[in-house]
Amino acid sequence: MQSIATIKKMKNKRRQNQFLAFNYDRVFKSIFCSEEARRKEDFHLLERLISDVIKEKVKVIKIMSPELAVTSTRERTKRLDLLIESHGKVVHMELNTSWNLENKIKNNCFFFSFYSQNTKVGENFNTNTTFIHISLNYGMGKNDTLIIDTSEYKKILPNIRMLHVNLDNYKRIWYDNVAKENMKGSLLTLISLKNKEDIKRYVESVDDQDVKECANKLMILNENTIKSFWNLTPEQENRMMRKTRENIIRERSEARGLKKEMNEEKITIARNMIRQNESVNKISNYT
Repeated sequence: MQSIATIKKMKNKRRQNQFLAFNYDRVFKSIFCSEEARRKEDFHLLERLISDVIKEKVKVIKIMSPELAVTSTRERTKRLDLLIESHGKVVHMELNTSWNLENKIKNNCFFFSFYSQNTKVGENFNTNTTFIHISLNYGMGKNDTLIIDTSEYKKILPNIRMLHVNLDNYKRIWYDNVAKENMKGSLLTLISLKNKEDIKRYVESVDDQDVKECANKLMILNENTIKSFWNLTPEQENRMMRKTRENIIRERSEARGLKKEMNEEKITIARNMIRQNESVNKISNYT
C-alpha cells in the first residue's frame, strides 16, 4: 500500500499540473475584469464578450458590487458573479459549470432580487434601464441553439432580457470545423475550451487580437506560482476554513488533555515518593 506521504505528494503534483481554464470563476474574473482593467477603466475584453452574446455594442461604465443588500433578518446574503453598468443597461453575468434546475432557480432568484432592489430606490418602476441577465453555461449538452434569448418576449418584459449561452455547442462547432482555416474569432468559443492544447490551436487558427490577449493572460495566470489560490472555489474555501477551525479546536483540546494527563502523572510520582520518605527537594526535582 502507498503511504499517506506518497499519496499527498501525488495529489500535489496533479494539482500543480492542472490547467486552469475560463470555467473557473476566479480565472474568468481575473482576465475579464482584473484590478488593472478597473484601474485603467479598460474593459474592452469584457465589452467584446458581452457584445458577442447580446449582438450589440456595449460600453462598460463600471463594475458594480456583486453583494446585494439584505433587507430582512430572515434573508440570506446574496452574491452575484458579476454586475456591469453600461449606457442604459445593467448586465448581470453568471458563470455556471452545471446546467441543472437548482442553478437556474438560484440565478433567476438573485437576478430578480437585484431588479427588485433597483426598483425600490426609484420613485417609479424602472422602465428606462434594460436589465440583462447572461448565464455562461457549461454542461448544457448538445442542442440546436447557441444562445437562448428571451428578447422575443419583449411585449411581456420590455426592459428585461435573459440569455443562456450554450458553451458546449461553441466548443463542439469548433471541434467539428477545426481543420478550417481563417475561422472568425469568438471569445465565446475561446472560453468554452478547457484543454491547454485546444486553446493554443484555436488561437493559431484565428486572426483575432482579443482572442490572443485573453489566451496569453490565461497562460500567464497558469504559470503563476500561487496557482493553488486560483483553484479554490468559495465552497472549497469555506470547507478549508471549517476544517482549519476544527483542527485548531481539536489541537487545543488535545493539548489540554495532555497537560491534565501530565499533571496527574506528576501527582502520582509525588505521592509514591512521599510514601518512600523522599525529601521535598528530590520530589520537586522529579516532578
